[in-house]
Amino acid sequence: MSMIISITDLRKNLFNLAEQVFSSGEEIEVEKEGRRIVKIVRIDDDPKERAKRMLEVMKKIGGKFKN
Repeated sequence: MSMIISITDLRKNLFNLAEQVFSSGEEIEVEKEGRRIVKIVRIDDDPKERAKRMLEVMKKIGGKFKN
């Protein structure tokens, strides 16, 4: 479930809200003049998995750049 806040509240509490999203995974939607304009979500990123994927891509394209 998402929390809905105003853009003013976002400006006042950005760092606390970012920590809340990071620790709880709760999404925050931001409203301006009654319209939702942005959603803040946690990014689930595993650096080890990203590195493995990059190595696989580099192996595939490595030969294409040799002279």
